[in-house]
Amino acid sequence: MEHLEEDLFQGVKSLGVPGFSVAVVKEDQTRWMKGFGLADIVQETPATPETVYMWFSLTKIVTATAIMQLVDQRKLSLDDKVSEYIPNFPMAKKI
Repeated sequence: MEHLEEDLFQGVKSLGVPGFSVAVVKEDQTRWMKGFGLADIVQETPATPETVYMWFSLTKIVTATAIMQLVDQRKLSLDDKVSEYIPNFPMAKKI
């Protein structure tokens, strides 16, 4: 765990992320959790396992995970066009 903690701490520094929290769960039991870096950079509040993060910071992760699960289930392909599933989705126009 010491090596993992050091790698995660270095990740805060090298990625320029203010902070994050990690939990390891196995068979519905929390085995380990820890915060790294800062939860609030202005007040210099450390990140902890109890830190509440803004949801908009997590939506990309949740969306990507759901899409990859659908790819694994062969319900969609990464090469599919968004318009196949959401016909009215506004697309950027090529210039």
